[in-house]
Amino acid sequence: MRKMVTKVGNAVTPEAKRIRFAWLNIKDDIMMDINKGRYRPGDRIATVTQLAEKHGVSTTTVRQALDELAMEGVLEVRQGRGTVVAQPKREFDPTRGFEEQADQLGKDAQTFIYQTQWADKRYRNVVRYLKLVPQEKYWEVTRLHYIQQEPVMFDVCMFRRNLAERFMGDSNMLMTIFTSLRKHLGHDEWHVRVLSVNFTTERAFSDLLGIPRKTPFFQIEQLTSVGGKPLFASIAVLRGDKFQLTFV
Repeated sequence: MRKMVTKVGNAVTPEAKRIRFAWLNIKDDIMMDINKGRYRPGDRIATVTQLAEKHGVSTTTVRQALDELAMEGVLEVRQGRGTVVAQPKREFDPTRGFEEQADQLGKDAQTFIYQTQWADKRYRNVVRYLKLVPQEKYWEVTRLHYIQQEPVMFDVCMFRRNLAERFMGDSNMLMTIFTSLRKHLGHDEWHVRVLSVNFTTERAFSDLLGIPRKTPFFQIEQLTSVGGKPLFASIAVLRGDKFQLTFV
């Protein structure tokens, strides 16, 4: 007779431990093959059925391991090719704009305006740094960023009215904010402060970019100021399976 083991409090059943061990063992096995050069970026790995037979586990357990490696950016699923080894993650500096880093991010980096509007404290935890008075509206710009026609990031920039009205008619400002700031301010002595960095799999983010759900994201809140006076606040959301953060 099979012994039934129940979960008590935070205790984990022996069966759950066994599955978890098998899951990690599959991950380690694939990572070892990648690190030893048996698999290179773009190479297709063994199928789910092959891995299940190799490790003596169910295909469900194999998929759990592959899903986690995909979330970590190690693997990616390509239509018609199966699961392949992903390209190495790109480094991204949150204190610099996407456009400023375009050359190092990729030759075909593009930015598109998704939406502009006057808003009223939708992002309360960020716009309070703009020191707005009650009911004061700010100008909100949402931009989508692509590398080689693949969506990798979006940001929402929020400007106080006095700054927004200076460049609302400047289409270049929406595409290259920091470059245009130099033109309008006459200098580049602003300070970018990272307020918070969170890791999330928010469904709304993947839906906006049109990518698979459960994709991991870095959500970064920032404030750009000059002489202690806020210029604009922003929320940058970039794919954790494509980027790693670095602060220069």
